[in-house]
Amino acid sequence: MIEHLQYEELLQFLHLARRKLMPGGVLIAETVNPHSYRAMKTFWVDLTHQKPIFPEVLAALCQLEGFSSARVVFPLGTGQLEADRRTEGEYAIVAVTEPRLNRDEDPTHDLPGVAR
Repeated sequence: MIEHLQYEELLQFLHLARRKLMPGGVLIAETVNPHSYRAMKTFWVDLTHQKPIFPEVLAALCQLEGFSSARVVFPLGTGQLEADRRTEGEYAIVAVTEPRLNRDEDPTHDLPGVAR
C-alpha cells in the first residue's frame, strides 16, 4: 500500500501510525522490493504506484519518525538477508514504538498534571 503514497503522504502515514499506536505497538507495512529485478519488471504496470521504496530508506524514515526500532523482513524469504534482498519480490518493515516506562523508570511519575 505504501508504494501508492506520495512522499509527503508516506511521512504523514508514519507520523500518524507512531502517534496512534500504543506504547510497544507494532507497525507492519509490506511493499515491493526494488532490489529485486523480477519485482521491478512489474512495478510500473500499476500506474497508481508512485515510487519504489528501498527497505533501507523506509527503515531510516521509521527511525527518524521516532519508532524505537525498525527492521526489514522478507516474509517469503529464506532468512538469509543478503540473498533475500536481491531475490524476494516483497519485503515488510516491522517498526516498534517505544515501550511504556514502568512506574519505577518513569521520571514524570510523581509530577502533578501528567496524564497517564
